[in-house]
Amino acid sequence: MKFNAVSDRDLLLKSFAGERSGHHRLAEIKAPMPGLVVKVLVKKGDNIKGGESLVILEAMKMENEIRVSYDSEVIDLFVSEGDVVEKGQVIAALS
Repeated sequence: MKFNAVSDRDLLLKSFAGERSGHHRLAEIKAPMPGLVVKVLVKKGDNIKGGESLVILEAMKMENEIRVSYDSEVIDLFVSEGDVVEKGQVIAALS
């Protein structure tokens, strides 16, 4: 048998990143922490590359870039600049 060891941190990051298994599966990007949406860097319909940022989220007086881990298209955005988000709140839907 073959097993892959996965840390709690990896599981948490995958849950927030909307890890996808199929080519056309819709993924939800979730806020990893509560905070204020300072800047929205994409718009609906944008094609983005893995590693690009979707939004900048301010939490505990620090700005955090919320990035995607794979090439995708922004299907929908659920936040605007100035919105306050809770941990786990859906920020965007990607395909």
